[in-house]
Amino acid sequence: GVYLAIAVGFSARFSATSPSILTTGPLANSWALGGQAFGLVQAGNRANFKLADHLARTALKKDPAVIPAITTLALLNDMHGRKDAAQKLFQTSLRLSRRDLTTHLWFIEYFTSRGDARETMKHYDAALRTSAAAHPVLTPILLNAAFDPSLASPIVDRLVEKPSWGPRFISQLASSPGDTRSLVYLFRVLQQRGYSLDAADRATVLDRAVKEGLFRQAFKLSGRSDSPTGLINSKFEAPANFLPFDWKLSASPENGAELVA
Repeated sequence: GVYLAIAVGFSARFSATSPSILTTGPLANSWALGGQAFGLVQAGNRANFKLADHLARTALKKDPAVIPAITTLALLNDMHGRKDAAQKLFQTSLRLSRRDLTTHLWFIEYFTSRGDARETMKHYDAALRTSAAAHPVLTPILLNAAFDPSLASPIVDRLVEKPSWGPRFISQLASSPGDTRSLVYLFRVLQQRGYSLDAADRATVLDRAVKEGLFRQAFKLSGRSDSPTGLINSKFEAPANFLPFDWKLSASPENGAELVA
């Protein structure tokens, strides 16, 4: 799963350390043992899983709150098909800390497999807040999910809470491949829920909609009324970046009109 794809915490720090040194030398403390155990599981060599189990249990005897040791045993249970045992261990990890990335990544897969979009999104949010390492793994998945009508609502619910990852995600969403009609709808819902869209992101979506002939949808997103608004930039200031449906000045002396639809 994705939770094994990211190197975090103690596993990265102690992965090159000899287990014998950790169990007998000056690093023989609970968190060092837990980190080494997690690193062995993350490396994926099944020949070392028994040692990982031993190190994790040794760490927990020293300190029952060593999160890398708890997640090591949870992952080992998961790999052996003992999902209930894995879930209980990850719940213990979650009670001890809301910032453990491995725990959130596991719950993302767990709730996704059960079709629980809101719980899945809760852990996406926590994972993206927890570590920058999660972004390249999770953001592409979330961008695809935003175009799924069954998932768009819980994503919007999180975005309107203004998480730290929200503005960057919305900018990526504006230019990501996908159904433009769905994208316009999602931006409209965000706008209706009181989210202040970045002007450049909104302009990108409006341009996409107009180019694809979605004039009604684009007009609704533009927020303009049916009556014409005043001339934009009427004081002959520096040229502005005009949005679709804006009036703009022309250097041409002739009057004219163009039928676009």
